[in-house]
Amino acid sequence: MVLAAAIAGATAAPAADAGTTVDPRIAALQITMRSRLLYRGPVTGIVDVRTATATAILQQRLGVPADGIFGPQTRARLFPYGTPVLGTRLLTLGSKGYDVALLRVELAFHGFPSGPFSSAYTARTARAVLRFQRFAGLPTTAMARPLTAKALRAPVPVSPRRLSWPVATSITSGYGLRGARFHGGIDIVAGMGTPVASPGSGEVVFAGWRDGGWGNAVIVAHGGGVRSLVAHLSRIDVHVGDRVRTGTQLGLAGATGDASGPHVHFEVRLRGAYVDPMTALS
Repeated sequence: MVLAAAIAGATAAPAADAGTTVDPRIAALQITMRSRLLYRGPVTGIVDVRTATATAILQQRLGVPADGIFGPQTRARLFPYGTPVLGTRLLTLGSKGYDVALLRVELAFHGFPSGPFSSAYTARTARAVLRFQRFAGLPTTAMARPLTAKALRAPVPVSPRRLSWPVATSITSGYGLRGARFHGGIDIVAGMGTPVASPGSGEVVFAGWRDGGWGNAVIVAHGGGVRSLVAHLSRIDVHVGDRVRTGTQLGLAGATGDASGPHVHFEVRLRGAYVDPMTALS
């Protein structure tokens, strides 16, 4: 069944914080202060009243003017909360601090999240570093050296291919920071049983139950290292090895896996790295 005609005109609702710039340094600060029980809010990368209040308390502990602004003087005095600049020390298992938190935020935005945010360099962080190093063509050490930090200052990857909406509706949760985690896709409104279409032509490389919260999912390889994933399906209508076209029905929307209600979770990856699906969608 081809659904391209219904989906071609789909548009997404703008995000609630559209136009707001997320600062990875503020996100890392929030993570660091969460680890010190100074801040209990979400990791947003945006300064709000709670963030400024917690920053002022941190500044009092560091012995700098408590103005609630994460400026150069505060960053320069961060020790023992971690070095203020990512890449000034070797980060490996057991490392902790602000620079570790910043590493994990930058890794996530470059497509390699490493679980719930913290200011600790965990085994999961090491695996994410290793995957990023392979993606960036760096020596694979699983340790964050200055070369890795420099590579993380490059623009985040985007999709080189245009794709279509898998369902013709709007977004309920966008790509990026969410709570204390990184959301590697977008959640799209879809009632139980809504047909879900392939966002592009290609080959089905996965169709089944996917552990990790996705539930029933389908992955399509579109060529050029680009793959898309639709998840939380109530039914899957394709098999591994099937060739599909844009609009081919992959299954029906549902709430399998970690889903509080029916919707479609949609991801786009480039050579293994998560990318913002909005860079692919027309």
